[in-house]
Amino acid sequence: MAATHKDAPRKTFLLQGSGPTLTKFAAEYVERRSPSWKPSTVEATNCYLRSAILPALGHLLVGSVVRADVARFFHEYGRRKPGGANRSHAILRNMFDCGIAWGLSDWATRALSESRPRAPSTCDGKYTGFAY
Repeated sequence: MAATHKDAPRKTFLLQGSGPTLTKFAAEYVERRSPSWKPSTVEATNCYLRSAILPALGHLLVGSVVRADVARFFHEYGRRKPGGANRSHAILRNMFDCGIAWGLSDWATRALSESRPRAPSTCDGKYTGFAY
């Protein structure tokens, strides 16, 4: 039987323990980004964070999140709620883009690179221009 993404070992390319947990970073992300969002976007983002993203990934340190973690989350959640998985992935991608734009680290490139095709996104109202 062929190995699946569930069976793949979890490789980290950065030092374990780098950065805050994804839960702490998500709180900073929402705090910094939400003033420019519509109320419905704030509500939807918080809902996806609380119900899907943080229960699955929130305990991980941002510097240790790798593509396999995101892919595993995406595929497992996608089996139950395909549209929710797509929206959650977009939220994660924007969180990591913002982390880079804010100068926090380059960990985001490792977490989301090649996990899904990427459309340009903005952070603080400016095109970030990061391509994975």
